[in-house]
Amino acid sequence: MDSGTLLTGIGCLLMGAGLASSLWQRRQQQQERIEMDDIKGQVADARLVKEDMEAILTVAAKTGEEIVNDLRQEVVQAQKILKQLETQRIAAMVGTMAESMDRDSQLVEQPKPPRPFYIQEYLRNNEVRGKRPAPSTTSPNSSVPPIPVSPITRAEAYIKALGEGEPKQWSKSKRYEQVPVLYEFGLSDEEVAQFLHIGKGEVQLVCQLRRRA
Repeated sequence: MDSGTLLTGIGCLLMGAGLASSLWQRRQQQQERIEMDDIKGQVADARLVKEDMEAILTVAAKTGEEIVNDLRQEVVQAQKILKQLETQRIAAMVGTMAESMDRDSQLVEQPKPPRPFYIQEYLRNNEVRGKRPAPSTTSPNSSVPPIPVSPITRAEAYIKALGEGEPKQWSKSKRYEQVPVLYEFGLSDEEVAQFLHIGKGEVQLVCQLRRRA
């Protein structure tokens, strides 16, 4: 084999080795590019996920603040309603106490009726109903019926002459007003309580209040 042929063979080998090295480098570069593209894609995806998470956290924070603000407003409104209810309750209590005091003052301040008060009531109620009391058989010129001797009988006649039904149907204040009248007839505490359908203690309390007046 001559030297020319040998050199040609060596040149071909070197050329083939260069081509192989060039191809390997290209493949390496392509592989690196693919890996870099994958890394860039993963980084981009991570950035998108981060942005989405930040957006979600921002919305959640705003929603939480709105919920807290709504709850605060509801608490303030509830406190206002409670104050209004408390004010109304106090006003109602004061009004009830004032009415009770007015009734008590009227009961205490009512003047004591004169002794013949039952006769005046009898005549007045009969005149209102357009009636006149039957004349006495013993006195033809008198318009007042004879007064029964028994205190209970006189009290029964007086209650009937009022023409307002049974005392148990009356209001408490009206029954209290009749306590001193029945006392004028000579009834005891028990009898007055029985006539007016109230307690004996109530009768005694009314009498005590009138004595203090």
